[in-house]
Amino acid sequence: MHLSKSLQPNHLVLFVALILISALSACEGGSASETVGEDTIEATEPLVSHEDLQKEAFEKFATSPAEAVPIFKALASQLEQTGKQEELAMTLLNLSNIYDEYLGYPDSALMAAQKSLEIWQNLGDSMQVANLHKYKGFLLSQVSLTDQALVEIDRAMELYTLLDYKPGMAVTEFNLAQVYFDSGQTEKSVSYFEKSMKYWRTEGDQKRIFINNIFGIDLYRKAGKDKQAKALIAENEGLISSLAVPQFVIDEFNAVKNGQN
Repeated sequence: MHLSKSLQPNHLVLFVALILISALSACEGGSASETVGEDTIEATEPLVSHEDLQKEAFEKFATSPAEAVPIFKALASQLEQTGKQEELAMTLLNLSNIYDEYLGYPDSALMAAQKSLEIWQNLGDSMQVANLHKYKGFLLSQVSLTDQALVEIDRAMELYTLLDYKPGMAVTEFNLAQVYFDSGQTEKSVSYFEKSMKYWRTEGDQKRIFINNIFGIDLYRKAGKDKQAKALIAENEGLISSLAVPQFVIDEFNAVKNGQN
């Protein structure tokens, strides 16, 4: 997908993921090369700190995700050279998100996500391993590898259940709704979508509700549930003035509302 196109509904949840990754990342020479996605990261003598590169990358992402890619790659190179594995794993995930959402490179997105997953596995971080299995499942569904996608998402659900992490379980249910939607299994998609939304409504997470509703509008229409689709449109119209969401999310809502997706 290119920057000139609006985001597909099943990508919008990644906007939330990027916000969370940015917040997590903020808490925290020689030569080598590593292949990530379509390109090779060339390690160079660092001229700026990785903190400055990270700030520059997120600032550029806010205005032009495609132009943020080389900055994220330079950041990944520095982090690998200096052994900052957690921040490297997060940076690779950011690259994966951009490859998937904005550049239309699913193979590149999967490669970056797989490397991020392997780092978290080596670090023994069960929560992040679950997150990456879930995300890999999402990416695999985008290239119609439904069976493999379900295996990854099932692994994520098992880990979230063991960790008793209910937000992760709710996001995984939403991802299952997306996978079944993409494979034409609308009834199952509706079931998982409604399970996920029950949790977010209980939590009162209005931003998550707004974003997920965009997918839900399209889903309900395809399922022949026009009344439910109209209810989600009305709900989002009531939320839009009180939420700080980027204009591209609002544009996507308007496109889906008007049947232009």
